[in-house]
Amino acid sequence: MYGEDWLAEEERRPRPSSLDELWADELTQHSGTHSILDVFHVQREDEEPEVCAVQPVTAAEARSATGTERLTRAHVPVVQGLARERGYGRCAALHDAHGTPQEIYFWGWSGD
Repeated sequence: MYGEDWLAEEERRPRPSSLDELWADELTQHSGTHSILDVFHVQREDEEPEVCAVQPVTAAEARSATGTERLTRAHVPVVQGLARERGYGRCAALHDAHGTPQEIYFWGWSGD
Protein backbone atom coordinates (compact mmCIF):
# COMPACT_ATOMS: atom_id res chain seq x y z
CA MET A 1 0.00 0.00 0.00
CA TYR A 2 1.21 3.48 -0.73
CA GLY A 3 2.42 5.59 2.15
CA GLU A 4 3.82 2.70 4.19
CA ASP A 5 4.82 5.10 6.96
CA TRP A 6 5.94 2.21 9.15
CA LEU A 7 8.74 1.29 6.70
CA ALA A 8 12.15 2.88 6.50
CA GLU A 9 12.21 5.65 3.87
CA GLU A 10 14.33 3.61 1.44
CA GLU A 11 11.83 0.68 1.58
CA ARG A 12 8.75 2.77 0.74
CA ARG A 13 7.23 2.74 -2.72
CA PRO A 14 6.81 6.14 -4.35
CA ARG A 15 3.31 7.58 -4.25
CA PRO A 16 1.43 7.35 -7.55
CA SER A 17 1.33 10.46 -9.71
CA SER A 18 -2.15 9.79 -11.16
CA LEU A 19 -5.35 7.90 -10.39
CA ASP A 20 -4.60 5.52 -13.24
CA GLU A 21 -1.26 4.69 -11.66
CA LEU A 22 -2.89 4.22 -8.24
CA TRP A 23 -5.58 1.84 -9.55
CA ALA A 24 -3.07 -0.13 -11.64
CA ASP A 25 -1.67 -1.46 -8.35
CA GLU A 26 -3.38 -4.78 -7.53
CA LEU A 27 -2.97 -4.32 -3.77
CA THR A 28 -4.80 -1.01 -3.97
CA GLN A 29 -7.59 -2.60 -5.99
CA HIS A 30 -8.22 -5.20 -3.29
CA SER A 31 -7.40 -3.37 -0.05
CA GLY A 32 -10.56 -1.29 0.32
CA THR A 33 -11.66 0.78 3.28
CA HIS A 34 -13.29 -2.03 5.29
CA SER A 35 -16.48 0.03 5.40
CA ILE A 36 -19.79 0.50 3.58
CA LEU A 37 -17.71 1.90 0.72
CA ASP A 38 -16.54 -1.64 -0.06
CA VAL A 39 -20.01 -3.02 -0.83
CA PHE A 40 -19.88 -4.32 -4.39
CA HIS A 41 -23.40 -5.70 -4.75
CA VAL A 42 -26.72 -6.39 -3.09
CA GLN A 43 -27.40 -10.08 -2.55
CA ARG A 44 -30.65 -11.93 -3.10
CA GLU A 45 -32.29 -13.37 -0.01
CA ASP A 46 -31.46 -16.95 -1.06
CA GLU A 47 -27.69 -16.31 -1.24
CA GLU A 48 -25.22 -17.13 1.53
CA PRO A 49 -23.52 -14.15 3.24
CA GLU A 50 -20.65 -12.91 1.10
CA VAL A 51 -17.80 -10.55 1.92
CA CYS A 52 -18.23 -7.07 0.37
CA ALA A 53 -21.97 -7.56 -0.11
CA VAL A 54 -25.13 -6.36 1.59
CA GLN A 55 -28.34 -8.34 1.93
CA PRO A 56 -31.77 -6.82 2.58
CA VAL A 57 -33.71 -8.04 5.59
CA THR A 58 -36.36 -10.45 4.36
CA ALA A 59 -40.04 -10.11 5.23
CA ALA A 60 -39.79 -13.35 7.24
CA GLU A 61 -36.79 -12.07 9.22
CA ALA A 62 -38.54 -8.77 9.93
CA ARG A 63 -41.71 -10.55 11.12
CA SER A 64 -39.75 -12.97 13.27
CA ALA A 65 -37.64 -10.25 14.92
CA THR A 66 -40.23 -7.49 15.29
CA GLY A 67 -43.71 -8.84 14.54
CA THR A 68 -44.08 -6.70 11.42
CA GLU A 69 -42.71 -6.51 7.88
CA ARG A 70 -42.72 -2.68 7.88
CA LEU A 71 -39.67 -1.75 9.91
CA THR A 72 -39.27 1.69 11.48
CA ARG A 73 -36.39 3.43 13.26
CA ALA A 74 -37.75 1.99 16.50
CA HIS A 75 -36.95 -1.52 15.17
CA VAL A 76 -33.28 -0.77 14.43
CA PRO A 77 -31.91 -2.06 17.79
CA VAL A 78 -33.79 -5.33 17.26
CA VAL A 79 -32.73 -6.01 13.66
CA GLN A 80 -29.06 -5.09 14.15
CA GLY A 81 -28.44 -8.61 15.41
CA LEU A 82 -29.24 -9.93 11.92
CA ALA A 83 -25.74 -8.97 10.72
CA ARG A 84 -23.54 -11.77 12.04
CA GLU A 85 -20.65 -12.07 9.57
CA ARG A 86 -17.52 -9.89 9.32
CA GLY A 87 -17.20 -7.96 6.08
CA TYR A 88 -20.89 -8.47 5.36
CA GLY A 89 -23.74 -5.99 5.69
CA ARG A 90 -27.48 -5.86 5.94
CA CYS A 91 -30.00 -3.22 4.91
CA ALA A 92 -33.66 -2.51 5.49
CA ALA A 93 -36.19 0.03 4.31
CA LEU A 94 -37.44 2.02 7.30
CA HIS A 95 -41.02 3.29 7.21
CA ASP A 96 -42.82 6.25 8.77
CA ALA A 97 -45.94 6.02 10.97
CA HIS A 98 -48.11 5.77 7.83
CA GLY A 99 -46.18 2.77 6.46
CA THR A 100 -44.40 4.76 3.75
CA PRO A 101 -40.73 3.89 3.12
CA GLN A 102 -38.56 6.84 4.20
CA GLU A 103 -34.95 5.67 4.23
CA ILE A 104 -32.67 2.69 3.79
CA TYR A 105 -30.70 1.71 6.87
CA PHE A 106 -27.35 -0.07 6.39
CA TRP A 107 -25.39 -1.86 9.13
CA GLY A 108 -22.94 -4.67 9.59
CA TRP A 109 -19.40 -5.56 10.56
CA SER A 110 -16.29 -4.25 8.89
CA GLY A 111 -13.59 -6.63 7.75
CA ASP A 112 -11.18 -5.47 10.47
